[in-house]
Amino acid sequence: MLPGVPLEAGRDSLITGAREAFKELGLKTSPRNWLLVVAGRA
Repeated sequence: MLPGVPLEAGRDSLITGAREAFKELGLKTSPRNWLLVVAGRA
């Protein structure tokens, strides 16, 4: 998912980003058929 990034660091970044997105959107769960992650370099 994140080419060239060490697996553990990439995993931690994806988890953090998903948690922040859920918090901002007020979500507790998402439907099984709904998962879209769009990212860019900051």
